[in-house]
Order: sequence, then structure tokens, then C-alpha cells
Amino acid sequence: MPNLIDNLPENEKIIANNIIERLASEDSAVAHFNQSLNTIKSRLDSVNTQESFSNIVVDEILPAQNEFFTFLNPILEQSTPRVLASVQEYFEKNNPNIHRLLKFHYILNENILKAKERLTLEEMRESLSEEKHETVIRFIEFVKSLAPISAQIKEQEKYWTETLEQSDSKETTELARKLIKREDEKLAAMVQFPEISLTEDPETANAIIQYFETNPRLLEILQSFNHYESLYDRILDAQSRLDAQSLNPSMR
Repeated sequence: MPNLIDNLPENEKIIANNIIERLASEDSAVAHFNQSLNTIKSRLDSVNTQESFSNIVVDEILPAQNEFFTFLNPILEQSTPRVLASVQEYFEKNNPNIHRLLKFHYILNENILKAKERLTLEEMRESLSEEKHETVIRFIEFVKSLAPISAQIKEQEKYWTETLEQSDSKETTELARKLIKREDEKLAAMVQFPEISLTEDPETANAIIQYFETNPRLLEILQSFNHYESLYDRILDAQSRLDAQSLNPSMR
């Protein structure tokens, strides 16, 4: 199977090889930043209060990020998304330490999110009854289980967005609307969210809201199930565009 770098245009291939050579020569920096990741992870794993967490972010994480980008940005100055993907692939196969370095920001954010989630759950355990805490945990685990369906929804939304943007007739747009509505109804029948009432159990509901505010990935999963509303706006846009074109054929 060919490497990504082999498929690059010659000018981008030169840039990718230069980046690879430069990073391969930075042994001490690679070791330093990987050790920085290890140290920060250890600190975040042991943090036990929101105040301590905030102190680590301000005193250790932000300076580490600034140092990292000051080091890496000049090296990647001429990079493009394709070049960067080929460089990452190369190091994934040939040098795991540099591959980890290139994921520095992602790994750091993962560790930050895990620490925030853990602290939020620990605070909930102290403030909620055992029964309500279990309700929160079950809801969180339920949303996590929806990740594969959420990914499919996003793919469908991308497909329908492109279809509606390219639609050249009201009939096509109307057919798309009906199919999108049918998909949404099937989804609603397939996925039954646990009912937690803000009015009947505000304490549990507010605890769930607080947790999802600390976890943008899970919040994104939840929001993906509102895809019909987002697509409905695109349906209206397509209808408005077609109406305008019918009144002014030069807009076609």
C-alpha cells in the first residue's frame, strides 16, 4: 500500500521530507515534550479540587502549550493538511515518539477533559443522593453508547446538505425533505432517551447539564440528534434559492 507522501505533488513532497528531517533531528525537544505530557498527565490524574485543576491549567498547561507551539509552528510553517497527514503517517510507522509529539495538543486536551469529567463526577457524588448519582451515571453511559449512531447521523447530514445545495428543482428538494423527515422519525423510534424532568427532578437534571458542559464531545453527540432542525434550515435555504432562480433565471 503506497504511503501518503508518495501521492503528494513534488513541491509538497519536498516540504514533507524537510519537516521529517527537521523533526528527526530534534531528539532532545521530542524527549522534552513527551516528558512534559507525562508530567502533566500525572498531575491531572492526582488533582482533587477544581481550584488545584485551575492552577495546573494556568501554571503548567498553558506555558507548556505556548512552548510547544513556539517550537513546532516554524517547522510546520509551509505545511498543508495533506503534508501534515503524510508526516504523521510517516512517524506513526517509523518513530512513535515523534508521532506522539505531533499529537501533543490532542493528548493534552484528552487529559484535561478526563480530569474535568472526573472532578465533576466526584462533586456530584458528594452533592447528590446515591440514587440520583446513579441516574446521572446511567444517562452519561447511555449517551456514550450513542457515539456510533451519532457518527452515522453526521454522515447523513453531510450527504443531505450537499444534496440540497445541488438541488435544481423544487421536486428534488421536496423529496429530500420527505426522506429526511422519514429518517428522523425512524431515529426517534429507535433511540429512546431516558426521561429526566427539569421540573420534577431539577437537581438531577442540573447535574447532567453541568456534566455535559464539561464534556464537549458528549454534548456534540447529544446535539447531533437535533439534526432535522439543522437540515430543515437548509431545506428552507434551498427552497428560497430555487424561488429566486425562478423569478430571475440569470441566477441559475
